[in-house]
Amino acid sequence: MVEKRETTSQLLQDRIKRFSRVEKAFYLSIAITALVLAISVVYMQTKLLQVQSDLTTVNRQIEEKRRSWTTLSKKSMN
Repeated sequence: MVEKRETTSQLLQDRIKRFSRVEKAFYLSIAITALVLAISVVYMQTKLLQVQSDLTTVNRQIEEKRRSWTTLSKKSMN
């Protein structure tokens, strides 16, 4: 099993060595694009979670103020 893995690794290395500069640049650009996309997705998910957290906080504050106004208006009616 180890020999098969080493053989596969060696074949891949040999194949990569035979790539032209254009092919290497092409595959490198694909790898860089994939990395940038992955980082962007993580960043956007983090920002989304932050915005959701902020929205929850604001909604809670609004609800607290609404309750306090309701309590004040009931007291003023009595």
